[in-house]
Amino acid sequence: MKKTIIIGSVCVIGALAIVGAGVYANARLDPTSAYVALKKESFKEDAAEKEKDKRTAYSGKHVDITLEELKESERFYLAKGESETDARKDALYCQEEYNALVAKAKENGYSVTEQDVDDYLAQLKEMFKEAANKDELEAIISAYPSEDAYWDYIKKVYRKQLIAQNYVADLEKSFAKDYFGEQGSDEYNKAWRQWFDSFKKKAIAEEGFEAVKGVSWLK
Repeated sequence: MKKTIIIGSVCVIGALAIVGAGVYANARLDPTSAYVALKKESFKEDAAEKEKDKRTAYSGKHVDITLEELKESERFYLAKGESETDARKDALYCQEEYNALVAKAKENGYSVTEQDVDDYLAQLKEMFKEAANKDELEAIISAYPSEDAYWDYIKKVYRKQLIAQNYVADLEKSFAKDYFGEQGSDEYNKAWRQWFDSFKKKAIAEEGFEAVKGVSWLK
């Protein structure tokens, strides 16, 4: 059976997933097409603007959030049909969740090597060949200057994302051990989501993200 590949998970583990419905700026585009249009537009930014995106927008106790990360998440929410105001708010919360998880993972000794990342990308590329949503993935790749540029970006993402991903997988294993009931059931999934949501909110509070002076995001 062919599997549907989600490239990351914007609000939980961070990066690129085009799911749901909506239109962007009344353009009658599906979410994937809308994201592709936004991503293509981002590559038109000049070098000076891209350099500015590397600046820290929000600073936490152990990890920072860059403008580049915020803009990537914002594109996802705009593609789903959200207003710019809502997209920016959701992008910030998404990145707070993600980066707080990365900080907790590192605090608990999680790390990855370059070989770990290379091995994971090799798996993704193999899954891509037989993915049920291959057309969507090819459309997203088309937004980049080349396929190599796309995979270079994904590799950069997973140097950070894989740390959080491995940590969350172990968190759920620990949760499952203490769960009294049928694992995989609707009740289990609901209980896990509730526990994980609470965990993420606490992690965000502990990280204490604050806006950096001179870098504007929320208007």
